[in-house]
Amino acid sequence: MSTLPINKFHNYTRFKGLELNTDKTKFMVFFSKDTPAIPTPTYDGTPLELVTHFKYLGFTLTRDGSMHTAAEKMADNLRLAISRVYRTGSSKGITHRKHAMLWLFQVFALTAGLYGRQVWATFSLTYDSSVTTRAHVLHLGFLGGDV
Repeated sequence: MSTLPINKFHNYTRFKGLELNTDKTKFMVFFSKDTPAIPTPTYDGTPLELVTHFKYLGFTLTRDGSMHTAAEKMADNLRLAISRVYRTGSSKGITHRKHAMLWLFQVFALTAGLYGRQVWATFSLTYDSSVTTRAHVLHLGFLGGDV
């Protein structure tokens, strides 16, 4: 990786009166197995940190391009949200009221579970594989479906 694009960016930010926070700026090379051979780009003489994964808009990207980490994080968010639904329903004494629990699920759990929803619609996700995707299993489990 050449430092030229970073130098051009540095010149542009200076021209616009902006400054890049190099403490918060990371870089990642996708689909690269030989991390030590990747030259470290610098910004105004400061080396930028090479990472193997990072979070972008709630979606965890990994160097190998795997959707597994993102899918697991999404499932964790959904699991925590479903727990919140049960706690709320229990505190209000409405766990026996299916329509009220479904409303709580839609308000609290579904929104959390759909955050990062691009994982639900990947090309690798098929009808058969959806029964092994944790987020789908949690969703169906709450709704009382058989998996």
